[in-house]
Amino acid sequence: MLRTQVCKEHRLNTPVVAANTSKFSVNGTGYIFFWFIFRVRRMLLHKNVIRDLVKWIDDNIHDPINITDVMEISGYSRWHIQRLFREETGMTVGDYIRKKKVQEAANDLANDEVSILTISTKYGFSSQQTFTRIFSHYFHVPPGRWRKEQQK
Repeated sequence: MLRTQVCKEHRLNTPVVAANTSKFSVNGTGYIFFWFIFRVRRMLLHKNVIRDLVKWIDDNIHDPINITDVMEISGYSRWHIQRLFREETGMTVGDYIRKKKVQEAANDLANDEVSILTISTKYGFSSQQTFTRIFSHYFHVPPGRWRKEQQK
């Protein structure tokens, strides 16, 4: 039997299959099926939020971005957005921002003749030393050597 059940807590109209056995339903209401549909919808919503956040971060990578900005954009708490972001991307928000900034800086190093200090400032690193340390962590060589290798 197919009928629509309204969950007052989540305000969803969901078709529910009412099973006759108590193993698959609670009092014949199809609760298990409803729960499954609710979880799938919630998962898709979270994927969309994270996809939009990644796009926003990529579009604003030249600006100073921190977790508070991401939290305000998403509408979720700091803890919750970190958890969702890690589930979806496999890394924290801070790691993603750092990695993206270093990748963009590496592209600038290879294609522009501006100084390393200018590039480190452009991407919001507090000093050239900090930029060099983080860049070396990702590329296993300092930015100056990496630039020379890319220009060969």
